[in-house]
Amino acid sequence: MVNYKAFPIIVAIVFSLLFPFCAIARTYSGVSLIVENTNGTIKVSKYTEASEYSIGSTEVRNGVLTIKINAGSGNDFKKDLTKNDISLQSGSTYSKNDIASVSVSGSTLTIKMNVGEDDSESEKESSSSGSKSSSSDSRSGSDLTVSDVRLSAASGKASWSGSADEYTVRLLHDGVVLKSSSTKNESYDFSGSFTGGGSYYVRVRAESGSDYGEWERSESVSLSSEEAEAINAGASLTNNSGYEDNNGQNYSPSPAPGGVTSQGAWLQDVNGWWYCNADRSYTVNNWQFINDKWYFFDEHGYMKTGWIIWGDKWYYLNPTGEMLTSAWTPDDWYVDSSGVWDQSIGHKTVQ
Repeated sequence: MVNYKAFPIIVAIVFSLLFPFCAIARTYSGVSLIVENTNGTIKVSKYTEASEYSIGSTEVRNGVLTIKINAGSGNDFKKDLTKNDISLQSGSTYSKNDIASVSVSGSTLTIKMNVGEDDSESEKESSSSGSKSSSSDSRSGSDLTVSDVRLSAASGKASWSGSADEYTVRLLHDGVVLKSSSTKNESYDFSGSFTGGGSYYVRVRAESGSDYGEWERSESVSLSSEEAEAINAGASLTNNSGYEDNNGQNYSPSPAPGGVTSQGAWLQDVNGWWYCNADRSYTVNNWQFINDKWYFFDEHGYMKTGWIIWGDKWYYLNPTGEMLTSAWTPDDWYVDSSGVWDQSIGHKTVQ
């Protein structure tokens, strides 16, 4: 007797054997990627391996990364995909604003992204002198102007002037993009992206909808490995006049030098040296005890040298900043064990 109930199952098995490559076709309405830049090497990967589409090829030329993605056998992509359909997941160096174009041809999706500087030396030279980038790299209007681009060597923060709806900002290390992001503010904190010693600068471009302005860049900041590590560790310096105790009460040493012993890092820029504390603060118009030595920092947080007056008493700070004690100063005056000028002793040359 024929078992008719099993007939559909038998037909399905025979069909799958005769047509093993038949599958339900998919039309993708977007893709999720991770695009990483590690020391100039760019890696593109799918966010999840469960997706049937695959990375076909990647190429970087003239600062533009071209990514070709294959939909897979029998599959395709929506013809009207835009950059809003491209998701750059956590771990990506770049943001959606770095996507320059998206196009679909058959079962291949092509994504082009701005990933770095132009290759021409003339572009780099004109940028370093404060000139604008090539006008072919912009669709600008009067409200898409960016000026006064700066990168702080103290905090790792970028800032600029502008009035656009949004900005794309990039941090570059020795000419290689470390991070690219978008913001609606006229500043961005890159402190967690500093990776080692070298030359750092930022590039900023104003954007409004599909329009964008010209790239502007900051002056370069040269940092040692120790300075970069201090910024990366959270040295976003906070102006802290004096000190706070555990109860949050401000106090200042008086009349003799006073302060706190702290662990941190010395940093330097064109204006001088300052000390970054472990709690992200820096001393302003006050003394600080560092590695068994007293130092004084001015109203801007920079280390002082030479003679200073504090609490109606005079102190002398060596060229390296340490307060001199129980010794003659280079100009032949005597300071006692507290560092105070002992006026009773008089000038050394007339003794």
